Amino acid sequence: MDNFQNYGTSLSIAQQGTPYQYLGGINGGLVANPDGSGDTVLQIGGNTGNSNVVDNGVALPASGTKIGVAFRYRTQALPSSSGVRPSLMQYRDLTNAKQVDIIVESNGSLTVQIQGTQIINTGYPIVTAGNWQHFEIYVDSTVGSVTVKLEGVQVINQTYAANSIVFANIGWSPRQDLYSPAQAATSYMKDFIIWNTSGTVNNSFIGPVSVYRLAPTTDVSNSWTLTGGTSVSGITSADPPNDSNYIAAGYTGLPLSATVNLSDLPSNVVGVRAVMTLQRAEKSDGGDATINTQIHSGSATFTGANHNIGTSFAYSYDISEVDPNTGSAWNPIAVNNATMSIVRTV
Repeated sequence: MDNFQNYGTSLSIAQQGTPYQYLGGINGGLVANPDGSGDTVLQIGGNTGNSNVVDNGVALPASGTKIGVAFRYRTQALPSSSGVRPSLMQYRDLTNAKQVDIIVESNGSLTVQIQGTQIINTGYPIVTAGNWQHFEIYVDSTVGSVTVKLEGVQVINQTYAANSIVFANIGWSPRQDLYSPAQAATSYMKDFIIWNTSGTVNNSFIGPVSVYRLAPTTDVSNSWTLTGGTSVSGITSADPPNDSNYIAAGYTGLPLSATVNLSDLPSNVVGVRAVMTLQRAEKSDGGDATINTQIHSGSATFTGANHNIGTSFAYSYDISEVDPNTGSAWNPIAVNNATMSIVRTV
């Protein structure tokens, strides 16, 4: 999941080790929210190429036949011609070929194509210009079904001939094949989430949710060395990351931990689907180095995977779907009281 608020305005930073294979730079970028709220969102751009699968691509953390995607989408205008109809979402196979394509038409209706053949058009407007809309899309190739929800309400539930295609990538585009991204209407994305059916929970539609960045606020404890700053929280909360300021852990005395408090959720949040840690790290030489993150709740701790660190900066992430202190879903109070550690383990 991502809200595009960890990378400043740099598409290149956003692609450092994240599942984003490429993000379109023509008319694209990380920009101020057009609604004036002050947060950062993804402006959907494209790349040069005759096929729009080169515009934006996300490698699924685990390939599969049952994949769901949720996000908020905003376009400033409906497409003026067939060539600049946006692909709201594409499901692609191991070769990056489009298997499922959901397209916005000039009247705001949605068309679903399977391997380039239309199987349904809603016949009535779904997408409206000038406002944010929350979409959830779920495709199951083992039974042949495409389901789309708008603000939690089903607008497409269409079957097709099951083919058990394995989806390896997803993506989106402001245009159709052979047309230039520069001709397309300006559009945006935020609150981006991917799910499949293998999680502890959250294996189906999750409703119109938001993704919030909870930045480090104050230090709890620290055994790392600080460079260019006076606190772990101050250095690690920088947006965009400042590579002149960093925390470092040597190879003696392992494990070495730095623990911080986090900012609170907005007061109107009533439920939490999951908590994800996101960390950006590099090592100084070719020796072994691994880190993990921990989320502390009450007397219990969620510990993420050990991530191998490379010699250039890259992000890694872990997802906690349940509160380790209760074994049940996280709630806002528990999240607000949680602390987070980053630990060098090797």
